[in-house]
Amino acid sequence: MAVRERVTSRGRVETFSDGVFAIAITLLVLDLRAPEDSATFLADLAAQWPSYLAFVAAFAVLGLIWLSHHALFTRLKAVNASLLLRNLLLLFLAAVFSFPTGVLAASFRDESAKTNQLVAIGIFELTAIAITLAWVWLCRILVVSQHLAKDPAEAAAYVRQQTLFGGIACALLAIAFAAGFFSTLASILLTALLPLINIAFYRRSQRFAGDGASDRLTEG
Repeated sequence: MAVRERVTSRGRVETFSDGVFAIAITLLVLDLRAPEDSATFLADLAAQWPSYLAFVAAFAVLGLIWLSHHALFTRLKAVNASLLLRNLLLLFLAAVFSFPTGVLAASFRDESAKTNQLVAIGIFELTAIAITLAWVWLCRILVVSQHLAKDPAEAAAYVRQQTLFGGIACALLAIAFAAGFFSTLASILLTALLPLINIAFYRRSQRFAGDGASDRLTEG
């Protein structure tokens, strides 16, 4: 006797995911501290530039994944066990992203410790790559379980677009790590370029999704 796959509403999963992303992004700001010594206030504030850059880069990664996550769920009419597991992996990596961000910021405070900076950049970029790969794996549920999609044909095109984006993003993150051997600042700035790439892909997606896709990032 065939076993029917259990599918459930997407609303609860999306709400839970939004909460995890919100907490993960909030945790990033904990490494930003106000100076305590008024006599050296400006100097201490400026000395935290590594924390500022690390925060921007990490926020860029998590922020664009959250926007894309919302766009993905507007294409779903239900969820299944496989999607839940893939989604949990993505949320797990998002939740731990504050750790490599803190390590990266701490390594920059001692500019003489080049080896520590390279290790920190490696941890940060590898975690960002893992998040990107987890995102692509989650997206592919639309082609693995086509019955979950509202429009299977449009969903398949969306998956191809996101898979291409994931490949380019991983390549950029790998280049950012390699750039760290020459300039640690350039490494972080390259990572912060991810949202610009995502915007370009989102505009491209409007062409194959039609007018309805143009509002997917803002519709509830």
